[in-house]
Amino acid sequence: MSIAAYVDHIKFEKDAEVTNIDNGIIAKLLENELSRTKRYDVLTRNCSSCDYEVAFQAENTVAEGAIQRGEQLNPDFVFETSIALGSVIKKMADHNQIIFRSLVTTKVVKPTTGEIVHSFEPIRHNMPAKRFFSIEDKFLGGFDYRKQNELQEAYKEAAQKAIQVLVNRSMDYYPVGGRVTNFRNGRFAINA
Repeated sequence: MSIAAYVDHIKFEKDAEVTNIDNGIIAKLLENELSRTKRYDVLTRNCSSCDYEVAFQAENTVAEGAIQRGEQLNPDFVFETSIALGSVIKKMADHNQIIFRSLVTTKVVKPTTGEIVHSFEPIRHNMPAKRFFSIEDKFLGGFDYRKQNELQEAYKEAAQKAIQVLVNRSMDYYPVGGRVTNFRNGRFAINA
């Protein structure tokens, strides 16, 4: 079964610490997790190095061996994912904590008809709290949520954990890539 993974949008919750996160990075995380299962033929749509390779071959190789644009495969299904990211700061007696969370919703769509084949249950994931210290809103040490790079990494980690759960659920729903050994309660059992 061939699939293409798209991240339709990433939004931040109302009171969350906000940063810039590229949809392509999260889409690559989803593609990588799906590919790692070895149960899907994952077709990437987020490959800037592929564009560079096409340009290189067009200029530097013989015509018979050059890649031709427009020869990419069409997927059987598209995984369309939306992600909501959030954070909450809790003030404790001797320190503060920031908790990052993600909500991932995904549907499986037939690209030729637009038919929604399956919609996965929303996946919520809360990361373990990160500690920081501040007095009267003056930062003293620990996780520095004011730095954009640290915020981006924390949100990507929260998204990746939810994506891993999504991929596990997809393997339960689409048991491909192995030999079917049994069928029980409307599900295939496979020997992967």
